[in-house]
Amino acid sequence: MRSILLTLLLITLFTRVSAQNEQDSFVIVTIEMKSSSRLHPFESDYWVIPLTLWKDSEEEVIPLYIGGFSQTDINECCISDTLIMFNPSTNESFEFKRSFLESLNALRNSVIKKRRKVQTVRKKWDGYKEGLSVYLTPIKGIFCLCEIKYKNDNSKSGYKGKIAIPFGQTEINPGFWDTQKFKEIRRFDFSALPFISLHTMQ
Repeated sequence: MRSILLTLLLITLFTRVSAQNEQDSFVIVTIEMKSSSRLHPFESDYWVIPLTLWKDSEEEVIPLYIGGFSQTDINECCISDTLIMFNPSTNESFEFKRSFLESLNALRNSVIKKRRKVQTVRKKWDGYKEGLSVYLTPIKGIFCLCEIKYKNDNSKSGYKGKIAIPFGQTEINPGFWDTQKFKEIRRFDFSALPFISLHTMQ
């Protein structure tokens, strides 16, 4: 009975995601920070830009939840369009289909191996040093976009808005490097984005 319910849920999930995610071209933005003022001197943050929505605005740059999520998180984000953060439950499921785990690992490898550095920012203040390196990785695939909320309205990250979760197979989009959008995005000031660390590259 449980397997039947899981199958029905996956069918519903796939149908809804396929219907709602017509924007299949994205750019993943990796921001690596080195800082002498933080407890952890090296950190990475991940964002995604739906290319069909790009208008040279911070609103189109969406935090990417690329690891550490559960199947329950995916269901909430893709079906209900809302994800409640930091809300562990005894009913939380971490049972993923093997094909999904393989596609997620492929995406992580692509983000590391197929990226291109577009910006380097260095700052100094009061004896501290901070450096930002920004990379772009063009991707074709499906990502669920949803609004995040916090249990008891307690925002631990200070971020309110949409996040993205990968769903299904992805592939590199090499043609992006020859487009006008690449020229626009590479000039965008990513150092102005909040370093929210919703996610990890595991």
